[in-house]
Amino acid sequence: MRQFIDKEDARELVWQRLKSVAKPDSRFHFDFNEFIPDFHRSDDAKNNLIELEVYRSSDLIFATPDNCLEEFREQIIVDGKTLIMPTYGIRRGFVL
Repeated sequence: MRQFIDKEDARELVWQRLKSVAKPDSRFHFDFNEFIPDFHRSDDAKNNLIELEVYRSSDLIFATPDNCLEEFREQIIVDGKTLIMPTYGIRRGFVL
């Protein structure tokens, strides 16, 4: 991996690689400045999260509204935990 000159170089490299696994959003397509996309095998990421001891022992979970966490947020509710989530850009506060 090449050396990065600054954060923008790093971000551009990540976004280019993300395009190969990201699922486009109908609102933003592949504009990763606007959203964090869902990605191939995000369900595996969800399963890894719910297996963590910190998840199992928590009653209150904070999760962002990112597309890739949709199934995780659903699982939080199914498991009877309390979900707190910011609205996009925290423009309208949080949802409990």
